[in-house]
Amino acid sequence: MATDQKISDMTLITSASILSTDYFTLVKASDLTNKKATVVESAKTILANLASGAISETELGYLNTVSSNIQTQLNAKINTTVLIAALTGSYNTATLYSTFNGNAALSADSIQFVVPYPFTLSLLNCRVQTQTSSTTTTITIMKNGVATAMTCSFITTGSISTGLTASDLVNTVSFVAGDTISIKMVTNNTYANLTVSALATF
Repeated sequence: MATDQKISDMTLITSASILSTDYFTLVKASDLTNKKATVVESAKTILANLASGAISETELGYLNTVSSNIQTQLNAKINTTVLIAALTGSYNTATLYSTFNGNAALSADSIQFVVPYPFTLSLLNCRVQTQTSSTTTTITIMKNGVATAMTCSFITTGSISTGLTASDLVNTVSFVAGDTISIKMVTNNTYANLTVSALATF
C-alpha cells in the first residue's frame, strides 16, 4: 500500500518506504488535536529514518535509560575547575616550568602534560603564599612548549607580601587531544607555595 487510505474514521499511516510488519501507526482521525498531530508527524519522521537507516535501532535505544533532560546533564558536566599546578617550597630560579604533578623543572620539554581530551582553558587564577620585596613573578600558560596570551603576575615592592592573588579573566586557550600543557614561572627574586587553577570547558 503506497498511499494513505481512509478506513471509516481511522487513518492508516503508511508509506512504501517504511511499511513493514514492525513499523506502522494506526491513528483515529477524530482524536487528533494539534498536539497529537505533531506527535504523529514526529513519529513518522522517526520511523522513516529508521527504515532508511539514517537512525539505527541501536542509536534509538540509547535513549532508553535517559532519566532527565540530556542537555541539562551535559551542561552540568562540561565546566570543571582544574588545578594546573601546586608547588610547595621556595623558588628563586629565574625561569621554571611546572604542571599537574607539582614538580618544577628548568625545561618545558621535561615537564609537559599530554592532553587526553579537547578542552578550552579560561578564568586563570594564581596565588602565592609569600613573595619577597621588590619581586615580580609572572605565570604563563604554555601550549606545546609555546607561551600563550594567558598570564598573571604578582608584584611586590616595599616588603614581603603574603596571600597574593592574580588572575587573567579575559584570555582563553584551546587544546585538542595530543597537545601539551605546562606553566612557565619567571621571577627576579623569591616566591613560595604557588597554586595555579583555571576553568576547563570540555
